[in-house]
Formats: sequence, structure tokens, C-alpha cells
Amino acid sequence: MLNSLSSLRFFLAFGIYLHHLDYKLGLGPIVVTFFFILSGFLIAYGYKNKFQELDLFTYKQFMKNRFLRLYPLHILAFLVSLYIMHLTGFKTSWVYAIMNLFLIQTYINIGAQIYSFSSVSWFIADCIFLYALTPFVLFFLHKIRIICRVNYLFLCEIILISSGFLVACLFKGNVVAYSPGWWFIYISPYNRIFDYGSGLIVGIIFALLTEKKDKQISFFLFSILEIGVILLGYLNYKSLLFPVDSIRYDIFWVPVISLIIFIFAFQGGVLSKLLSVKFFVKLGELSFPIFMIHQTFIILTAHILGNKIYRVEGSEQFLAHILLFGVIICVADVINRYYERPSRDWIKSLFIRNSCFEKT
Repeated sequence: MLNSLSSLRFFLAFGIYLHHLDYKLGLGPIVVTFFFILSGFLIAYGYKNKFQELDLFTYKQFMKNRFLRLYPLHILAFLVSLYIMHLTGFKTSWVYAIMNLFLIQTYINIGAQIYSFSSVSWFIADCIFLYALTPFVLFFLHKIRIICRVNYLFLCEIILISSGFLVACLFKGNVVAYSPGWWFIYISPYNRIFDYGSGLIVGIIFALLTEKKDKQISFFLFSILEIGVILLGYLNYKSLLFPVDSIRYDIFWVPVISLIIFIFAFQGGVLSKLLSVKFFVKLGELSFPIFMIHQTFIILTAHILGNKIYRVEGSEQFLAHILLFGVIICVADVINRYYERPSRDWIKSLFIRNSCFEKT
């Protein structure tokens, strides 16, 4: 179990929370890219050898598991969003409601409507699209026999990232909010293939390198590496090396984020050991419900306080935001205990009953 990576998702959710509070930190694009790469990495680690052959039953089981992980919370967030839409007066239509409900709203450019209803569900829509491709990618890598060759996989990683840079260059200066370039680079699943695919390949490489359990991990060495990649990430954050907006918005972050995930996955240094403690692992389990409800809480709080929550003025305001995030964590825990897990179990039982009925 990669506990440190599970815990890391909690801090990513906190980064998105700060982004939506308008802290001018520019964390949104970075964290979203991080989430896509991490998703690919974890799927590769868990399913690397599950698709040596591709059959309909295995594919259906994989997609069922993915839907069970994402869809119950999506339905809850969609229902709550109906009230939020009424509260904010956001103009939309039943067409966009259907697109959001069935998670297909990112497939074409619909401008600001991408944030209608459950505004964060565009990320889930992209994930479902990418998950649907994953078995075919893993099957293909098995068939061409490079899934067990680290050097060839590393070459694939370089080609993938380089292709992402080339595609981003085509949209130079065209990433204004809600423009076609913004949609393709930031929202569309077609460009997120580079992020997710990078995580997928790095995850396979990690799985190959850790298959031999007798290898000793140097605590000192990995502590240095973990601190080093965090410092590298900070330098990337401060860097103006790539002033091209379409590159800086996404693909610029893919190499360093992939490296951070790869190093922390070994759980061999001081930072990953800290992230692996039970408290942070539990918070990591709540990262998805936190991600799904945080913006709703921000909007409701802003409505009650008359948008004062967005006026960041000193430490007192920051402490108020930390307090609000604490409330979000508590509500996420309640949702996880009394809605997310029970609904998942209920849907699983329905699947089992249907399969038994089909056999009889």
C-alpha cells in the first residue's frame, strides 16, 4: 500500500481549496496536473499485470470498480449543485445538466458551462475517459513486450512528454479562459492523456523496480532525494523558464511531478515516512469527498458572509479559512462513512444479484 501517495492527495485537495479561495498562488493548474499523473501512477501500480489478455469481463470489472469509486459522490454533488445553481443564478440548460450527469461535458468545448452544476465534475469526466483507455494501453504494452523493459518504458516517457510540449506549443497565446485553447489544454481529456499517460508509465517502471523485495532502501539517501524533489518543485513554481502560457499551464509540470511521485512512492525517506502515519493516511482517504464538496462550502460561506471570505487580509483571515477547511474535513468524513462507502456496497450488491440472476 502506497500510504505516502494516499496522504499526498489530501495536501493536493488543500491546494485546490486555497486556489478556489483566490489566494493568487496559481496552484490550480499544478494540482490538477498532479492529480492526473498520480491517478495514472496508482492505476498502473495496481493493474500492471491485469490486462495481459483483454476480454470483456475483465474490462467491465475494471470500469465497474472505477465507477463505484467516483459516481456515488458525483451524484450527490450534482444534486447539491442544483441548489448552488439557484443560489448563484448561474444560467444553464437541461442539455448541460445531462452532459454533467453522464460525465461527457469535457468532450467538446462548451465554454463557461463546463463549470455548471457540479463544477469539479469535469475532472471526473476526464478520469472516466482515461480509465476507459487504460486496459487497451496496458494490453498493447504487453503485446509489444516492452512493459517489462525499463529502458523502453523510459523512452516512451520521453516521447510522451516531448509530444505534450509540441502540442502545447501549437496553442501558444491561446489559453484565455473559456477559449478553445483553454478548453483543449486545461479541460479536455485529449490533452490530459499526456499527464495520465506519464503517470501510467512511471507507475509501471516503479512496479518493475520494486518487484524484488530483497533490495534495501537507504533512509538517508531517500530523505535527501525527497527533500531535493520538493525543492525542485518549488524552483519550478518560481521559475519563469517557460513564459509560454500553454506550456506553463500543464505540460511544464509533468516531468517534475512524475519525479516527485516516483521518489515518494518508495516510502524510504523522512518525508514519506511522515506522510505514512495513520493520521495522514486517513486524511488521504477523505481527499476525494473533500475535493467534491470544498467549492460548495466556499460558495455557501461567501453567500452568508457577503463574499468577505475572498478578501484575504492577514493571519486572521487565513485562520478563518483553515477553520472552514476543518469543517469541510469533518463533513467529508461523515459523507465517507454514511454515504460513500454504504452506497458503494449497495451498488456492489446490486451487481452481484444481477450476475446471479443472469446465471439462473
